[in-house]
Amino acid sequence: MRVCRRFAVGLGVSLLATACSSGGTDLQSPGSPPVADFTASCSSLDCTFTDHSTQPEGSISSWQWSFGDGATATDQSPTHAYAVTTVDTMTATLTVTDNGGGADTLSKDVIVAPPARFMCNGSPCDIILSQSAVVTVTLQASDCHAHNDVLIITSPVVDTLFTDGCYVFPVPHTFQLNGGNSFAAGTHLQAEVISGSTELSFTPSMRVTGSFPTWTLEFDDGQGCPGADPTCGGLEPDFNDLVLTVTATP
Repeated sequence: MRVCRRFAVGLGVSLLATACSSGGTDLQSPGSPPVADFTASCSSLDCTFTDHSTQPEGSISSWQWSFGDGATATDQSPTHAYAVTTVDTMTATLTVTDNGGGADTLSKDVIVAPPARFMCNGSPCDIILSQSAVVTVTLQASDCHAHNDVLIITSPVVDTLFTDGCYVFPVPHTFQLNGGNSFAAGTHLQAEVISGSTELSFTPSMRVTGSFPTWTLEFDDGQGCPGADPTCGGLEPDFNDLVLTVTATP
């Protein structure tokens, strides 16, 4: 008899998944085989899987993971980096085997998505400094509900400006890049925002408008239903979850 359990895991919380185990209605066959169990926590493309499997009468001797993208692992609690380019659901599967040869398998779905990067008129772009300048980034407004939106300057310096943009700072709030030192003329600025949403239905994105010396960044965290579905509270993506400006002062 196959008994199925339903679970789900999103970017850090439960969503939807199905797992099946052979045995009686208590999910254990005579002789007490192991019971596979795990949790998954994902941030953007990176997921941490934590084993919680049990064996009441012996010990678990091996863990076999399949992450849904062809990759596998045998660590008890592995991490895995996915390589998707749009939001996607992956089915992670854990099979545990005990010291008596008994086995159990559990699968859960995880939702992963790439970080949002600069897009100008629908194409990837950089912010380019045409003159030597000091650069400030200002969080002008936020209209989001997800915790843990993270903004990282990725080039020419690496600097995490905030890790919970919807809630941590009153707006406006200004960040000065490079310790207040100027960047050289011709510098290309790049950044990414990692969505903290646990209810992703489309790929997080960030559009850039403006030109030297001021640009506007509008971020959408991917939460809600694309289009004018009234159950989503309006048109999505609305690009107002985080609104920032980048200002270059020559």
